[in-house]
Amino acid sequence: SPFGSPKATPSPPPHPEPARDTATHREPPRASRDPPTRTATEQPPKMPRDEPSLERAAFRTKGLKEGQDDVRVFFKEPYNVRAKDRLLCFVGEHTVYPFVVVYNDSKWNMEKRFSDFAALDEALDDLYKAEEDVQLPEFPEKKMFGSLSPALIKERQASLEKYMKAIAVDEYVMQARVLREFLETPDTREE
Repeated sequence: SPFGSPKATPSPPPHPEPARDTATHREPPRASRDPPTRTATEQPPKMPRDEPSLERAAFRTKGLKEGQDDVRVFFKEPYNVRAKDRLLCFVGEHTVYPFVVVYNDSKWNMEKRFSDFAALDEALDDLYKAEEDVQLPEFPEKKMFGSLSPALIKERQASLEKYMKAIAVDEYVMQARVLREFLETPDTREE
């Protein structure tokens, strides 16, 4: 009979999916292995220039003598930058290698291109080529093609960090004005 037994109503699914408007729905971007890219006008996140030293007392007890500089370099994740060439009107891309310099009781963030490190190495080679007792670390070779490949960027980052750490612990080389200017140590900054 039409009034005798109640009709069974279907139960709702346990986790209903929200309705999607297919015209405006976009899938989230897929994760990429490539380093992040910024435009030349887009600035990296601002970081404080001077922060408290990283456990300075621990390094003082490891053999630093009074008057010696405590210089350390720590590299961060590199990223690519797109820049428009003003003369040729084309968009170029290059990789920036950010790093932190810890110098005595100060620390600051820096960013340099591979070519900046190469120019430093060339200047140090010129400065110390006549001195047999100064052995500079090996600088990573320059590649003409594929310089933006993620594998090469990672390899370069590791090589540049090894190179800079080796230079930073060499007390004699650290006295070079060109290196101190490159690292922007306090004694080279204009006040």
